[in-house]
Amino acid sequence: MLFQHRLAKVSTGSKRISSAIGEVAKGANDVSRNAGEAANGANDVSQNVAGMNHAARESSQGASQVSQSASELSQMASQLKQAMDKFKV
Repeated sequence: MLFQHRLAKVSTGSKRISSAIGEVAKGANDVSRNAGEAANGANDVSQNVAGMNHAARESSQGASQVSQSASELSQMASQLKQAMDKFKV
């Protein structure tokens, strides 16, 4: 009877250990899945930053072109004014 009692305790302990191992494995899987999701999120952020960097470069180039065009227009206006001044009566 004592042997059966001890065997029952060992069996109960083994079941608890097995259950705990299952919970640990489940937790490890959850951590792994969450880490994968975090990596995907970081990748998305990185791609968005790269897109913003590209857009900023294009905006800078556009602003440079506008500035150059404005400078050329100013020179043309000055030349036109000089030409008009010659025709004053």
